[in-house]
Amino acid sequence: ADKRTLKVKTGVVKRLRKELDMYQQEVQTEQAKVQKLKNEGADPHDIKYAENILAESSAMLPDTRQRLEEAFRELQGTAVSY
Repeated sequence: ADKRTLKVKTGVVKRLRKELDMYQQEVQTEQAKVQKLKNEGADPHDIKYAENILAESSAMLPDTRQRLEEAFRELQGTAVSY
């Protein structure tokens, strides 16, 4: 059971790391999209929509980072006791 717990917690850390990377990449992509729309003088509604998507992606970063740190601490605690 201890080995399985360690494997599960390792999987959680890996998944959250991938999730964090995905959100960081999405933020960069959306920032570029917003800037492109502004440079092209796009419709203000389209710019506002793109900015909302960027804000949602940016808002996910702190929460995901916190969950990753917590999962990593749990994994460390499990690994030390194992």
